[in-house]
Amino acid sequence: MSDQKRPDELGKSDGIDDPDAPTRGPTHDRGRPQPPAKDPLGRIRSKRSDPLGRHATPKSGASLLPTAERMLQAARERVARLTHKMGPEQSTEDPATAPFSAPPETTDNLRMSSARVQELGWVGLEPVSKRQATSTLVVHMYYLPKVSYCLRIAGRHLVDIDIAGTYPKLNHDLHISVQLTPDFSAVWHSTVPAPEPGIEVHIGPVQLTLYPDRLRQLREAQPGALKIQIADPGGKVIFSIEETVRVVAFNEWIAVSGRPDLLATFVLPNDPAISEVLARARMRLKAASSSDALNGYQSSQVGSDGKPRAYQIAEAIYETLRDDFALGYINPPPSFERTGQKVVLPRELLQTRMGTCLDLALFYAACLERAGLHPVLFIMQGHAFAGLFGEPITLPEAFAHSWLAVNRHATEGALLPVETTGMTRAMSFDEAVGTARNTLQAGSTVEIAVDLALARMDGVLPLDGGSAEGVVP
Repeated sequence: MSDQKRPDELGKSDGIDDPDAPTRGPTHDRGRPQPPAKDPLGRIRSKRSDPLGRHATPKSGASLLPTAERMLQAARERVARLTHKMGPEQSTEDPATAPFSAPPETTDNLRMSSARVQELGWVGLEPVSKRQATSTLVVHMYYLPKVSYCLRIAGRHLVDIDIAGTYPKLNHDLHISVQLTPDFSAVWHSTVPAPEPGIEVHIGPVQLTLYPDRLRQLREAQPGALKIQIADPGGKVIFSIEETVRVVAFNEWIAVSGRPDLLATFVLPNDPAISEVLARARMRLKAASSSDALNGYQSSQVGSDGKPRAYQIAEAIYETLRDDFALGYINPPPSFERTGQKVVLPRELLQTRMGTCLDLALFYAACLERAGLHPVLFIMQGHAFAGLFGEPITLPEAFAHSWLAVNRHATEGALLPVETTGMTRAMSFDEAVGTARNTLQAGSTVEIAVDLALARMDGVLPLDGGSAEGVVP
């Protein structure tokens, strides 16, 4: 066979023209300078970078962008990084022709200022903060991950919103809507001017109107969705976010260290069951004194036993619950929340004639409040009981962690604690008072005292009705 090479084989044996040829061989000259490598299309590979720092492989005959246009695009990308904290190269479009835009970016667990937490009444409620940025808006939202009707009744807002503009600025108003779905609240609406780029505007706390007739159907907690949408004047949605929250049962007390006064929402003085108890207490009161009036602190009358009128009323109510209704004790109903417990409301308690220590304390406090007295709730680890002031005074604040003022009032006789579980054990009123006083003197076992009168003044109002089955919308 001839050693002459065909034309298509010329140059392949020495690896000069073939970039994929091996670097070793009998005819390869290792000392000779090698020409630039070429890609499979025959173009020279270059490691030169363009002004934006990217490796360029210009096509044959293609020209680079004009210098001014390339500088403008670099500036655009820098604005995007500064405004949205996003990196470059997040779009597959040609940067020379694509409009300026930024994909959504979400940041969780932003820090809330203590002033805002205090203003919203969210101390101890573990609010969640989140920021989502798009090419037109940056929205900061703060919300409570656990929703309870008692929070709303107590005047606690569930959502707070800030928005900021980006470049270029929007030239129209923004229509904001917020709703807790499915069917847990009405839609909240607000219209605001588009904010300036980089300027954050506080939209304000969102006053969601929760539907009690919907929430009263909840026997256990259910997931809900907090939906926020922002649209242009034509109705086109330009921003949307949806966050999952936990909607707890209607009668679920959320025990939080920062707001123990929320327990006052479950003290229902206007429930029909309370009126039934007080009607019987009046007869007992008249038999023990010259009057059946449940007149709170209006009378300075002192009984033959030296007890002021307020204490006579409290004793008549206690004995009525103990003797006429034969109440019994029961463990709390199952609850799957980490803190707090389900509360048996007055109407159900009288129907079943059973309650926990917390249920009995709340029921007794409701009777005292309806009679015009100032009740106090005492919460300790694993136990609760109630009490009242013998005169129209209050604690220094709606809930007290310090026992200096509490013990002072109790020692002086102005504060009368009552062991409310005593009505399930045939304990006399004086015995119930003595037992509760011993508990207060222990001090370290009692964690919180809630002053109902101050809680009402702070806007912690009763729930809208008497039971989970019969709530008045």
